[in-house]
Amino acid sequence: MKKQGYTLIELIISFTVLAILTVGITLVYQYFKRDTETETAAKKVIASLREAQSRAIASKDNISWGIHFSNNSYIIFSGVFDPANPSNETVFLGSSVSLENFNFHNSENEIIFSKLTGGTDNYGQLEVVSIVSGGAKTITITSEGKISGSG
Repeated sequence: MKKQGYTLIELIISFTVLAILTVGITLVYQYFKRDTETETAAKKVIASLREAQSRAIASKDNISWGIHFSNNSYIIFSGVFDPANPSNETVFLGSSVSLENFNFHNSENEIIFSKLTGGTDNYGQLEVVSIVSGGAKTITITSEGKISGSG
């Protein structure tokens, strides 16, 4: 006579395999999500750098424009950076990324674009880093004002 159904061992093995696959897929998804958040934050920083540069080239308000960086945000400003200036535009990054490894010429954490030319004396690099995965995107600004991202 033939038995129907599954044994307890077969059920335990099936559920174990299913649990392992679920955990694996979840971990892969979270890694890609964090990488996407880092990429999105890097693109946001690059877009803001280009916006500040465009304002400087257009001589908006007849002054230079720049960005002051901190670990989880940055501020677009005109003229000389003053944290109390009400016209500053503060941009906050997500909680899973940070700005790190500022390496600017003549400045600790600022890029200031010159009127009309869009160049800068504060050329250099910074990194957008995933707090979770440690992955990083490097943003480079040349003295001529070329802005690029890699990583």
